[in-house]
Amino acid sequence: MRTSRAKAFAVVAVHAFSCVLCLAEPKKEALPPEEKALANSVDSWRLGFFDQLRRFEAGELEFKEKLGPAAPKTFMVGIQNSLEKTALNKYWFKGDYTNAVKLSAARNENESFQVAALPYMGKELGRVTLEPGDLKAADGNGVISAANIAIYVVGRVRSEDSTNADRMSGKLWPDPLLPNGQQAARKLDLALFWVEINVPKDAKPGDYVGDLRLAGDGESLPIKVALRVHAFSLPDRVPFPVAAWTNSTDANREQVYGELLRHGVDPLEAAVWKLGSDDFKAFDGAVGYSLEHGAQVFEVRAPGDAPAKLKPLYDHLVAKGWLDKAIVYTRRDEATAGQFKQENIPYYAGMKKLYPGLRVFAATEWHPDIDKGCDIWLNDLSTGKGMAFAVARHGKAQLWNYYCGIPINCDFFTSRENQPLMLLDRGGVEQRLPFWIAWKYGVKGIFVYAGNHGVPKRLSEDGGLWEERRNGGWIYSGNLNGDGFLLYPPCTPSIRMKILRDGLEDYGYLLELRKLLPRIADIELRRKAEALLAVPGEVLVDPHYFNHNPEGILTAREKLAAMIEQCMKCQRTRIRN
Repeated sequence: MRTSRAKAFAVVAVHAFSCVLCLAEPKKEALPPEEKALANSVDSWRLGFFDQLRRFEAGELEFKEKLGPAAPKTFMVGIQNSLEKTALNKYWFKGDYTNAVKLSAARNENESFQVAALPYMGKELGRVTLEPGDLKAADGNGVISAANIAIYVVGRVRSEDSTNADRMSGKLWPDPLLPNGQQAARKLDLALFWVEINVPKDAKPGDYVGDLRLAGDGESLPIKVALRVHAFSLPDRVPFPVAAWTNSTDANREQVYGELLRHGVDPLEAAVWKLGSDDFKAFDGAVGYSLEHGAQVFEVRAPGDAPAKLKPLYDHLVAKGWLDKAIVYTRRDEATAGQFKQENIPYYAGMKKLYPGLRVFAATEWHPDIDKGCDIWLNDLSTGKGMAFAVARHGKAQLWNYYCGIPINCDFFTSRENQPLMLLDRGGVEQRLPFWIAWKYGVKGIFVYAGNHGVPKRLSEDGGLWEERRNGGWIYSGNLNGDGFLLYPPCTPSIRMKILRDGLEDYGYLLELRKLLPRIADIELRRKAEALLAVPGEVLVDPHYFNHNPEGILTAREKLAAMIEQCMKCQRTRIRN
């Protein structure tokens, strides 16, 4: 889905010109008390409140003109793409004021968008609901049922200490996705839903239309969905590893693993096997479940100073045929140059002598002889001398990128404020971009710290509100909101995890086009395909110089889909001829 920021400002300009009397300069004394309190504030774009208000009122006029008598009397509707973090304050809304959305997706792909109910000034809503409906093929020969549409209530995380605290109203960041249910929207608030459409792998390509039903305090209207299903399919799991450390128990392991794996994230948990034990029941259950559900890698417990104790498990991995997907962590995490040379390199040499097929992975700044200390190097984007340096100097070690709030025992070549991070108080583009970076630089995997470590506290007074406050044992923790978890307890997904999954699907588009490339006979068509596969500049120039506007990635994705379909059509034509 594409949502134009320029369009939003155009709406304001048109109405300001044509409806001057309707949009006269608002007087502070005429505002409701809640709005008066905001009169001297700015939003996340540094837009002053009265300009926010004019924008809001222009959107209201446009919305009522479009819907006529069908427009609710107490609220309007906003549609937003899946990459903008939507503030609770209704005047900060940056999407389109409309009840219609256009989407596209491949078969076996998930596509999401946001629906906001925005009370008019001075109004509020106590009961807001959104229900799914079937999407029917325009030619009448297909249905994507309502069962394929998941709707979540967007929860909020209170962040008292943040590197971007001023970018979200009330320091309440959207991230946890709660089961669908009733919401309220107080006078300054909006009610926000996350809608996810799963396109079946056997869906007929073409156009589908249907309605969701949004209701608020007795008034309702349809959310009109137009979905274009592409003629190609994505695999059940795009073959690219995305790994994260996890904590679980025997009772909730399948639930935690299942939620992560549904989003293309491989759970790494060494605790399911006791070092030296010959009891593999729990280990086989956990690893078997992960592999069955598409995992690309899994972790085995590091032996520390007793490498011989790993022998029973190593033999078991060989017997099960799982060795090629097993990885074990290095001796020293985020090692200094001295630690890497004195501890990690000898550890690696000993492990390879005993267990030649078991890959060792390490998160560390680049050090000399990096490939003598690990098989998989987790490289942070801002350490050392940058991405191009890492590509040139990883040696025989496989290069992965590492996303962690603050790596230690390292130096940066530029500010981490300029690189993508997985923090909940960073833009959604930052959680989708890592896959485009990986493609551009030939990176073979992504490691995210972490899946469900250090999760925030849920506040009892509001089921949809959480508090991120970890300023205790580690002095940096207060500025790392969202670092360490993509799941909220017990097993609640996050917006960041949904965006990660969308990025993995982008990678799937790139793989599909690359598979078609050798069969493209037309020189000009091949040139255009190669330009897309090189990652266009409107997505990123390098990992610290990229397009923060979602339009960059969303437009590139649409171009990829169009190119894939065009190449498929040309191929079919050649076969017939």
